[in-house]
Amino acid sequence: MTTQLTQDKVTELKQRHGERLVGVEAPVEMVFKKPIRSVWADFQDAVSKDKGTREMAYRRLCLACLVFPELDGGQPAIDDVKSIFDEYPALPTKIGDKLGDLVGLGDDVELKKL
Repeated sequence: MTTQLTQDKVTELKQRHGERLVGVEAPVEMVFKKPIRSVWADFQDAVSKDKGTREMAYRRLCLACLVFPELDGGQPAIDDVKSIFDEYPALPTKIGDKLGDLVGLGDDVELKKL
């Protein structure tokens, strides 16, 4: 598993997944890409239906967007990140909120009455 996030690796990830990435430094470095429309829609659907599914919806969103750390073959290290989420259960919610910023929920979007 590749766990060291170098500047070259960040450049490579941006080339593969686009400029809009979220980085997390605790407890290991992790990088998540902007959710595609269908992933975001599935997340919104799960969160709006039942509060009991909220935690799992955030986990699924994060795992669907995970791009780093990677296994040796370049695939995201999903099982390792699942273990981290088990140890730090609030982490997917915090990351998921940041992923929401990437799809237009951030403070840089200003709504005004016309």
